[in-house]
Amino acid sequence: MDNIIVTGGCGFIGSEFVRLFHKKYKIHVVDSLTYAGNKSNIKECDVKLYENDIRDINSMEKIFEEVKPKYVINFAAESHVDNSIINDLPFIETNVYGVGILLQLSKKYKIDRFHHVSTDEVYGQIKEGSFKETDKFNPRNPYSASKASAEHLVQSYYITHGLNIAISRGSNTFGPRQYPEKLIPVSLNKLFNKEKIPVYGQGLQIRDWLYVSDHAKGIEHILLNGKAGEAYNISGNKEIKNIELVKILIQNVNKQFKLGLSEKENIKFVDDRPGHDFRYSLNDKKIKEIGFKLSFSFDQQMEKTIKWYFENKDFLRK
Repeated sequence: MDNIIVTGGCGFIGSEFVRLFHKKYKIHVVDSLTYAGNKSNIKECDVKLYENDIRDINSMEKIFEEVKPKYVINFAAESHVDNSIINDLPFIETNVYGVGILLQLSKKYKIDRFHHVSTDEVYGQIKEGSFKETDKFNPRNPYSASKASAEHLVQSYYITHGLNIAISRGSNTFGPRQYPEKLIPVSLNKLFNKEKIPVYGQGLQIRDWLYVSDHAKGIEHILLNGKAGEAYNISGNKEIKNIELVKILIQNVNKQFKLGLSEKENIKFVDDRPGHDFRYSLNDKKIKEIGFKLSFSFDQQMEKTIKWYFENKDFLRK
């Protein structure tokens, strides 16, 4: 079994990767366990957990020396846009400086591949069409700017040092265990308590939704099959306006749990946030060309996701 260091492996998408592949690889999870990291997310997995911060080069070097990984997959990131607007320094420190440390050590220990998990937000917004991997970056908030900066740094290690790297840019991801600060778990927490869901502006912003297992499988597929030095979009191929998504949640919760919710009583419109991107959309032809296909349908997985949060309400109260 190949040794892999998975940073941010106790977070939402990282822990899904660990749960899916811990029997295929010898996984060593590195997570500083900030508010969004949860050890219980990987409690049933046969992995070793290092409670370390990727910004600490001394502790990270000890881990690399001990593990001698074949691969490094970097999920670790500050990722909440609203928080980046309030204070961007933690985003710069983790998403750029922390990535720099991982790259230095990956080069030193001659790993076979460094996979960096990025985001569709590096492209900025698009009104028509879909972004291809070769389109220019136009980040419009501190979070996406930090992720774009990290990508440039990762690419530079491929060009300058010959480090074998690959990058994935996933669309908005949903599923169980997402920290309750993002749209779907926030909305479900409100609905289960029969409260109003806050919707930015008129909720006309459009997002492409990707199920978390498909996101994790896409990353593993790129790790093994992607071309060195290349980036790949991972799209859910399900574009929905935010207001329509919220309505889907209300209808689904009513269907499953008979709570008697209504759009009129359980939605409130609030001031839009600064620099709010209108639409994200990814062209995923490139990853399909290396053999990746989505495994899950949006409707079925949304029903299962809602059921999971209903059965794990304590998770939403964190």
